[in-house]
Amino acid sequence: MKGSVLKKLLFSFLLFGFLMGVIFPFYAQFFVEWLPGMKFWFVVGCIVAGLSIGIFNYLILKFVLLNKLKKISEVAVAISAKDLTRECPVQSNDMIGEIADSFNHMRENLSKIIAQIADLANNVD
Repeated sequence: MKGSVLKKLLFSFLLFGFLMGVIFPFYAQFFVEWLPGMKFWFVVGCIVAGLSIGIFNYLILKFVLLNKLKKISEVAVAISAKDLTRECPVQSNDMIGEIADSFNHMRENLSKIIAQIADLANNVD
C-alpha cells in the first residue's frame, strides 16, 4: 500500500512546528522572568504558533507546488489516453520545469514515431 506524500509532508510540518513550540519556551527561559501562572499559557501559545506555522507552510507548498504538478499530471493522463495534442504549460527553471519539458519532449517524440509508422505503413501498401 502506498503512503500519501502529502500526508507525510503535513505530519512532518506539524511535528516540526510542535517541536519548535515545545523547545522555544526553554530558550525563552534565558530572557524572560515568568509571572505567576503565565508560563503554562506561554508554552501553549508557542505550541499553537508552531502548529499554525506548520499548517501554513503545508498550505503554501500545496498551492504553489501541487498546482504545477497537477497540470503535469493532466498532460500525462491525456498522453496515456492517446491524446498527443496536449502540451504541458508549466514553465519553471527547476526540477518541475524539467519534468514538464520532459513530458513535452515525450509527446513530440511519440507524435513523430506515430507519423513515421504511418508513413511506413503507407509505403508498404
